[in-house]
Amino acid sequence: MQVDSYCERCSLITIDPDTLETNKKVLQKVKDELDLHFGVYASVVKTGKIRLGDEVWLATP
Repeated sequence: MQVDSYCERCSLITIDPDTLETNKKVLQKVKDELDLHFGVYASVVKTGKIRLGDEVWLATP
């Protein structure tokens, strides 16, 4: 896999699904600790199988 870009966390996580009340502290915490980077968009560079226990590493350019 190749990380193409970060994806930012949207404000949906501030809404309680049961009460529909919002809590902006949740998104603020993600912003403070992760700069809103909550996931990544990635592309497959080489196909294959990944199995439990396989080594994974992050290559930086």
